[in-house]
Amino acid sequence: MRYFYSVFHVFTFLFFILHISNSAAAQEQISTQETVMYEPFSGNSFTNGWVSHKDGNLSWNVEQGVKSRDGNPGSAMRFSTSSAKVQNNLKVIAYTRELWLAPEHTHTFSFYHNNLSSGSATLDLVLNTNNQDKNGGKNVIKTLTLNNNNSEWTKHTVSFTVPTEGNYYIGFHITYTTGDLNIHIDDVTVTKPANATDASTTGSTYPVTLVSFNTQKKETNAVLSWKTAMEQNNKGFEVQASVDGLMYTAIGFVPAKSSNSSQGYSYTYTDIRHGKAGTVYYRLKQIDIDGQFEYFSSKAVNFGNASLTITASPNPFSSEVELNIGAATDEDLTIVLTDARGKEVFGRSISVSNGFNQERLQLPASLPSGLYLLSATWNNQSQTVKLVKR
Repeated sequence: MRYFYSVFHVFTFLFFILHISNSAAAQEQISTQETVMYEPFSGNSFTNGWVSHKDGNLSWNVEQGVKSRDGNPGSAMRFSTSSAKVQNNLKVIAYTRELWLAPEHTHTFSFYHNNLSSGSATLDLVLNTNNQDKNGGKNVIKTLTLNNNNSEWTKHTVSFTVPTEGNYYIGFHITYTTGDLNIHIDDVTVTKPANATDASTTGSTYPVTLVSFNTQKKETNAVLSWKTAMEQNNKGFEVQASVDGLMYTAIGFVPAKSSNSSQGYSYTYTDIRHGKAGTVYYRLKQIDIDGQFEYFSSKAVNFGNASLTITASPNPFSSEVELNIGAATDEDLTIVLTDARGKEVFGRSISVSNGFNQERLQLPASLPSGLYLLSATWNNQSQTVKLVKR
């Protein structure tokens, strides 16, 4: 009997230790987050698909020269009013760019704010599938009161899930104000658990363990570096880039240093392509020898504002697209249209003058319906517009 109790106590102790270890490992895994979107704001206008809706003369905008959290001048999203009276039932909304979200992930949404005036505002954080909804939608993630905080940056964090897989927008909806206001929003971030796999991932067990993935801007280039803990059946890594964080194209391939190894390796890749401007998103596609693959983290690099803006209409289009181009200087542009796989399907060179320009493009009638990227490249810069063919 004494022997039985000894064995029982030993197994109970071992179970307790394993339970703690597994819980700690699970907690570490859960706490590791992957960036879905990061918006630090730059220049003096919205970029990367953000949409702002006015209510009368009230609106969100991007202001340059704001004292950022590190004390240096930068840019931030701003809402201001000099009205001392109470303003209720407002519909002042700014939506993020399009986000692809899945119901199996618990996402985290965070941002910083400061209020340099004495007034206060009520802010609804809304989740919507339509960024043209000027009412903000019915799905309010959280309601905040933004009071004066003596110019100190305050961080807000909220977790949320979505009902179905698809495209969503997160809105900053000002519904109520009282007194003078000068509110700034910065460093808007959406994350998901890093161990969560994308819908396009093939297979269920992956032989490559990624320890870290980092990006760094060096002059006009982006330097990507990553480390693995182990590799099995690894062919290598396809490096992909995106201007909107949704539609990626392959820009390079880094072969595995060893197809099978119990030790990890360090890798680097430098994006030396010309024409990078605004925020560029990077991710890794790890490919096995047998063709299976896995997507790893997405990271963002901000290359600053371009000296040219471009919009296209109608969108969706049938056969023709009219480009509205605002240029700071006379430029020669190279226009390229690529399909969802990154294949070039149309190209043309045009010249624009300082100011507002319009150019009509007759696109190939044989183009199938679907998603396309129209890129304008000039003087080592570029702008990209997402188009849909009916």
